[in-house]
Amino acid sequence: MRQRKVFQLLRLFDLMDVKGFQAYLANPYFNQSKTLIEFFVRCRKRVLDLPEEAACTVDDFLAGSNMSRRRMDKMCSRLYALACNYLALKSFEQDGQVQDDMLFKAIEQRDVEGKETLRMNARLRGLNDAQKEGPETILRALELRWRHAEMAIKTRETRQLWQENFHHLHELLDRYYALQKLKLLSATANIRKIFKHEAGDPGHVFWETLRHSGTDIGLPTLARGYFLCIRMMEGEAGETWFQELLQLLGENAAAFREPEAMELYGYALNFCICNSNQGKLEYLQHASALYRQLLDNKLILEKGELWPQQFKNIVALHCRLGEVDWVSQFIAEYAPFLPVQSRKNDLMYNEAILSFYRGAYAPAIRQFKDIIAHLTDDVFYGIDARVYLWKSYFEMYADLSMAEVDDMHRLYDSFRLFIERNDKIAVAHKQHYRNFIREFKRFMEILRLKPIAVDSLQRL
Repeated sequence: MRQRKVFQLLRLFDLMDVKGFQAYLANPYFNQSKTLIEFFVRCRKRVLDLPEEAACTVDDFLAGSNMSRRRMDKMCSRLYALACNYLALKSFEQDGQVQDDMLFKAIEQRDVEGKETLRMNARLRGLNDAQKEGPETILRALELRWRHAEMAIKTRETRQLWQENFHHLHELLDRYYALQKLKLLSATANIRKIFKHEAGDPGHVFWETLRHSGTDIGLPTLARGYFLCIRMMEGEAGETWFQELLQLLGENAAAFREPEAMELYGYALNFCICNSNQGKLEYLQHASALYRQLLDNKLILEKGELWPQQFKNIVALHCRLGEVDWVSQFIAEYAPFLPVQSRKNDLMYNEAILSFYRGAYAPAIRQFKDIIAHLTDDVFYGIDARVYLWKSYFEMYADLSMAEVDDMHRLYDSFRLFIERNDKIAVAHKQHYRNFIREFKRFMEILRLKPIAVDSLQRL
């Protein structure tokens, strides 16, 4: 039965897999001879010549071969075991840990000689070059170095390697500590920025030393990114630090692990939002540049999906910048990446936004009414739809029917009740929308008392 499994397994390999498996068999760590590789090639050729439904047995290969049944059975068993290992490795080829663990196992089971040690050192040196920069990469290098050091002190000729590994272990630990500390300080500074808390003093010798040194030279690129984020959010020459961060992300984001890259982009985007809310409209262009980088570097997708909030933010931002044609193309291109369960609703909302910014206010009114009527479970779509519905009414006030004017007035009470009665809206957000509703009422009074002022207000 084992031989039959071997031949069934061989049918699964395409040409590239065959080459890869041959290279795998030739790996010196497995000490395989050319005989097994030649046997594999011959077996595969014979199998491909047989009908698909044929039951392959050892007898099919004994004919014309000088191998005994016992010898061929042994060769098939070895080939089957190695083929299973190879397929398992291929399944996890994106995870360097599998390869490293197999390498360690191969070395630990043999007397470590100079050639194997050199290869191990080469693997360790190439680890950071082969993987993207991030704390997980540093931890993996640390683990490899530590295990290598443990093996070094157990062998006769490699005891001196302990001292070399000892130095590298300290270096890796320092890098990991610095990166994680900067990540934590960045998150703290971001929270303070969002909730407008005073910057305060981090109270940590590490940051004080780094900040007062006057330079961040010597920090790895990713750690420098977090350093720039903290300085940017401290409020001291934030624009200068932001520009440096923008350049760093543009040049290096593709070399970072996705979680760290998205974190840095998130801090930069929050900084843009805070400044644009203060009337610094040039930060809308900066936010657009950041989103374009996310799209260009393929970082916008998470597990093959685009988060609806990101989709909404990109659409609204670029509509405000007047890039409605670009937005239309973006919606068409990235709509398939929205989560299936919410895709219809997400598209309904964003297409309504696009209609509004194109100046198609009558269709926008119908679309926003549909959103309010149907998307009752999504609080924030409901809020934004009411805001844009009122704006749409206002933009075409002179052409509204009496029924539409009545709807516009009723929107004041319905919007106010929606905000006050909804427990899903945070207190800070409720206050923001109360202020909006207050202004809403004031404009309604102006429209009622002085209809001629509409044209002037629309130009504000």
